[in-house]
Amino acid sequence: MKNEKKDFFLGTKYILLTCMKIIIATNLIKNIVFGPSIHLIWEHFNLPVFLNLAQKERAIREFSNSKRKFVFDFFSESNKIKKKEDIHSSIFLKKLEEKQFKKKIYQSLLAKTRKLINTYYQQTLRTIVDISGDFLFLFFCIKVISKNQYKFQLFSQNLKFKFFELPDDKKAFFLILLSDTCVGFHSSYGWEILLETILKHFGLPQERSFIFLFVATLPVLFDTLFKYWVFKHLNALSPSIVTTYHKMNE
Repeated sequence: MKNEKKDFFLGTKYILLTCMKIIIATNLIKNIVFGPSIHLIWEHFNLPVFLNLAQKERAIREFSNSKRKFVFDFFSESNKIKKKEDIHSSIFLKKLEEKQFKKKIYQSLLAKTRKLINTYYQQTLRTIVDISGDFLFLFFCIKVISKNQYKFQLFSQNLKFKFFELPDDKKAFFLILLSDTCVGFHSSYGWEILLETILKHFGLPQERSFIFLFVATLPVLFDTLFKYWVFKHLNALSPSIVTTYHKMNE
């Protein structure tokens, strides 16, 4: 028993340390090597600012909103001034207002355009760097697991042993917690947030129809697979867990 606990502790420690090493190595290479290299390549070959059409349309919407806000604010301020000025000076004010408006709107829109282009340019570079880092992280994980396959298998077996060592009510509790989190009634909100985050991370358009379709199908598939696993495998390993699970789930 003591040896099993020791093996489980050492296995957990090894997994955590390995994950930390991979994350630190990935972030260092991503920020020190990938970041500057991708920035230089993007500038040298004059590659596009926007990754896709959806990103460009979003920038145009931001620009249009900024333009409308500026026009509204300008005329709001000019109306306040008009109320304070004499009526005889209205013609002069009108001409001055037109000149000021043209000058200010040009300067404002030019500044906003530059700011938007720089923002989306940096966003594009960050997305490319993040994707490169994700592939590097995946490469490191595959490399480490393939080299230390025995240790990972041993940890998996010890984790499984620890689970079946628990009382039936605690096993059922963890199963219900897992199933309700992934495929429960409120899990669709979590799936939406997760999918939106993933799409944003990879610079892909966040289409609501695609997200709703994904959320409507994947949890159902997971729910079916989970029930099949409970019926087929868990029932054969420990029928008492399945009985407790159904009782607590009612």
